[in-house]
Amino acid sequence: MTDRNEPGLPQQDERETVAEKAEILLARIMKYQKQIIGAAAVIILVAAGIFYFFQNGASEEREASRLLELAVTALENGDTARAVEGDSLTTGLLEIANTYRATRSGRLARLMLARHYLFSGDPEKALGYFQAYSGRDKDLEAASLAGAASSLELLKKNTEAAETMHKAGRRAENPALKAIYLTDAATLYTSAGDTATALKLLTDVRDNYPDYTGGARAVQALQQLAATTKINN
Repeated sequence: MTDRNEPGLPQQDERETVAEKAEILLARIMKYQKQIIGAAAVIILVAAGIFYFFQNGASEEREASRLLELAVTALENGDTARAVEGDSLTTGLLEIANTYRATRSGRLARLMLARHYLFSGDPEKALGYFQAYSGRDKDLEAASLAGAASSLELLKKNTEAAETMHKAGRRAENPALKAIYLTDAATLYTSAGDTATALKLLTDVRDNYPDYTGGARAVQALQQLAATTKINN
C-alpha cells in the first residue's frame, strides 16, 4: 500500500544538493535494507526542510556539508570503511560527527553512524549514537528514538524497547511514520508480554491511520494477536 501524503523528494538547488544526496541515500537504504530484527523500525530519516544550508550560510555548516558529501559518496560506492573512518582524501563520518556536532550536517552524520553500527551488529554503540541525538525537528528525533528502540531490542531489553518505540510514535509528526512506529511499538509490547497495551495501540492505529502502511500492518498484527490469544485460551 502506498502511504497517503508520503513525503516526496524536494527539488534540488545549489544549497540543497549535499543534504538531499545524504537524505536520498538514507531513504534508499531504509527502503531496501532487509530487516534483521523481528520488530525493526523503518528508520526513515526524512524531515521536510531539515537538511539544508542556512540561507546566509554559516561557514562551519558549509564545511561540514562539503565533507559530508564526500563521505556519502563513499557510502554510495560501497566503501563503508572509508565513509566511517575516513582516509587521507575523505573525512569520515566519525570525525564529521565529533568536529561538527553543533551543525545539522554533523547531526546527520551521527545518525548515519548509528544506523551503520545497528546493521553492523553493534547495537550497543548504535544505541549511544541514537540517544545522543538532539535537534528541533520532531520527525528526525522520532527516527532517532526508533533506532534506539531497535538497538534495545537487539540487546534483549524488550520492555524498554517498546516504551522507546512508543515514544517515537508519539513524537513523530508525519502520520506515515507515526503509524509505523506505533505498530512496531505494539509488536515490541507483545514480545515483552504486555498484550493489553499492544492491543490498544494496534486498535488506535487501525482506526486512525487506515490509509497508511502502518495501518495495514496494524490490521495484520491484530489478526495474528487474536489468533494467538485464541490458541492460548
